[in-house]
Amino acid sequence: MAPLHRAERLFLTVNAVPFVLTAVLSFTDVPGARLYGPFTIGLVWGVLQGVLFVATAWMYETRWSRPTDVWSGADAEWTADR
Repeated sequence: MAPLHRAERLFLTVNAVPFVLTAVLSFTDVPGARLYGPFTIGLVWGVLQGVLFVATAWMYETRWSRPTDVWSGADAEWTADR
């Protein structure tokens, strides 16, 4: 197994920390605390965690796919040079 690149470690860390925090806090009453109307800390935290995952996945894909995409004129399709 190849070692993880810096971007892969960053992606895993940024997404693992909120996941672990969520798992730990789920055993307390904190997620059920109301913020505004029907919105609870757990609901807001879940939405923010989803947004964080999508944003970091998009950044990771943008960073790693751009420099390696190669246009192959012979067969007229994109191939990854990895």
